[in-house]
Order: sequence, then structure tokens, then C-alpha cells
Amino acid sequence: MVDPTVQAKLTSLVGAHVTQATVSGNTLLLWVGAPPKKADAKCLWVNPPWRVETETGFLVGSADIPWTADDFKSADAFRSEFERVCNLACAVQSSIIERATALFLSTDLSITFSNGSTLRSFECESGTDESWHLSDYSTMQLFRVAPCGVMVEPLAP
Repeated sequence: MVDPTVQAKLTSLVGAHVTQATVSGNTLLLWVGAPPKKADAKCLWVNPPWRVETETGFLVGSADIPWTADDFKSADAFRSEFERVCNLACAVQSSIIERATALFLSTDLSITFSNGSTLRSFECESGTDESWHLSDYSTMQLFRVAPCGVMVEPLAP
């Protein structure tokens, strides 16, 4: 069963450009419809686990992002691999969102882009942690989606 409020918000993303894509830790942030924090901007934060797929298969996932330089021969090697993986995850930048859906009660998210990529997030366990959220600067609302339900709250300016 899909929450109609959340599905309406996701549907509002369809046809919009991804103006900026970034990775923070292993969370994927997509600014949609306008540059960051502009009046018409929306920002989708997708917490792990998530993955980006292409028409030919798996491209990159949140677990691919390296966490520590200790696993590499040098800090430069770590930085190079971190940037390579983040660039793969951010390949949807400048694409247009063609489809955006959520599957409840699981909170799984699926977003298809004009460049042929699909972003998927999925729950591995039930709980109360936030799976993803959508900041809507046009309404100044924050939609938090978690297995325990959907919370709508004012967005801090």
C-alpha cells in the first residue's frame, strides 16, 4: 500500500532535472528542479542501503563507498577511489526524472532517470530509522519516510 501523500510528492519529481547530485558519507543527495536551496528546489536524501543500476546491470551501491584510508596504500589512493565511486553514484546529475515510486510498507524507493539509470533504495530490517526524506523548498516541508510511518514537518530555512 502506497502512502498517497508521499506518492504525490514523488510524482511531483517526474519531469524535473537533477541539478546537483552529491554523496555525503554514504547518503545520496539529489537536488531536483532548481539549484540547491532555491525556492522551487527539492532535495531527496537517500540513506543506505541504495544502489544505482543501468540497463545492463548494477553500477554502484552505497556499500561501495570506501570509509577509511586504512584500506588503501596511500591517502591519495583512498581519495581517488572515493571520488571514482562518488562520480558513478552521481552520474544521474543533469538527467530528467522519468518515474518515481515508493513501495510501502517497506519504504523501498525506485527512481528512473533519462540517462537509463535507476536508483533503488531498500530496507534490510524493520525499524524506525529514516529510509529517505524529501525536502520541498516550495512548500517548506520535510517528508521523512521510515518503516514506522511518514512524518511531515516544517523545513528549516
